Amino acid sequence: MLIGSPVGTPEERATGLVWPGRWFDFTPFGIRYVLRVDAAGNEVWARHTGADLNLPGNADAGAPIYAIADGRVITSRFCGTSWGWLIVIEHKDDDGNPFYSRYAHVNHIQFPVVGENQPVTFGSTIALVGNADGTYGFGHHLHFDISHTQVLKTNPGHWPGDVDEAIVRSNYSDPRRFIIEKRTQPTVTDLGQLETMKVIATSLRIRPQPNLSLPEIGWLKYGDIVQVAGNIPGNGYHFAAVSSVNGAAFTSGNGSGGYTAREHLTAVL
Repeated sequence: MLIGSPVGTPEERATGLVWPGRWFDFTPFGIRYVLRVDAAGNEVWARHTGADLNLPGNADAGAPIYAIADGRVITSRFCGTSWGWLIVIEHKDDDGNPFYSRYAHVNHIQFPVVGENQPVTFGSTIALVGNADGTYGFGHHLHFDISHTQVLKTNPGHWPGDVDEAIVRSNYSDPRRFIIEKRTQPTVTDLGQLETMKVIATSLRIRPQPNLSLPEIGWLKYGDIVQVAGNIPGNGYHFAAVSSVNGAAFTSGNGSGGYTAREHLTAVL
């Protein structure tokens, strides 16, 4: 299907990267993080349902937001001070299965956001990046997530809060991985996208990220072949069981027999 990034300039989007140009995900899918500090000074934690897309230095303020695929707008309204203006689009994949994309905190003043029941096409501008009108104290960014259930259709402002990651995964998909796996043909090979791998894959080429600091995985180098035992869990940078590296039996640097280096590896197929 024709599906792609919700952000980026036309030139950046043409590269095929899901987070194109200098866009980065500040709060990755499934991570547990401090949402805010309440009036009493207590940290309020939450589990993230999608991606918080940013440009450095608040340069994303007012940047266009695009529909990731053809679909129909089912929600476009103010949804409280934390979400601000929120848009939900219903799509169908190549097999006819519905899925839902959500775009939150958008600027609904400088640009006429799409209306409910309005059809949209892949790449059409639906809003501008906002900050929920400044009512919640955070900077400009796009909260973007994808649900493979109907939770956003029945409850567009759904937020599970501080829950186990499995609960988040029961309703939401890693948006970057979802886009990569659903598009018919990626236009380029993104060397940072482990998500090009299906969960039934049995071998990968992997390399540490430049900022890697964990000693138990620092010895891995670009081009190593890692054989995994059994299916790989659905989360991108996470290997639950590695059986060998470059054909030799795997022994992790900390002496354990498993491998759980989530968010610290990138892969090349």
